[in-house]
Amino acid sequence: MSVSELSESQTLSAQSIKFLITGGISAVIDLSLTWLFQIALDLLAPTEARTVGFVAGTLAAYILNRRWTFRAAPSKRRFVAVALTYGVTYMVNILLTRWGFAYFDDTLGWPSTVALVATFVVAQLVASLINFLVQRFLIFRTTHRKLEFVG
Repeated sequence: MSVSELSESQTLSAQSIKFLITGGISAVIDLSLTWLFQIALDLLAPTEARTVGFVAGTLAAYILNRRWTFRAAPSKRRFVAVALTYGVTYMVNILLTRWGFAYFDDTLGWPSTVALVATFVVAQLVASLINFLVQRFLIFRTTHRKLEFVG
């Protein structure tokens, strides 16, 4: 599938690929800001730094997913539904971040940057799975009339 075909396609496989690309971009924003405020500048505690990164990454993800991944028109209902979904994934992220960073950094004695990245990856994978399933099958379900699995 070419890049232009991917951009135009609304199949489940195309949306999954676009969601992964969007997630990658958002994760870079999120992790970079979290690392900057928590490790590099030592300005914020893990939860606060994660919150800053999460909010910035989430805004990028919402814009990219609405416009590109799911190609949905602006909608207050969808915006509220996405905000609620991100609220749930935020709580999942924070719980996993609190537990994971303390475990990797304090209990296992990993270097802080390694502990942060490991925690981020685990929390982000769990949250991304929740996010995609809710957005694809509940929030943006009207943007794909029939479920297509190939092409």
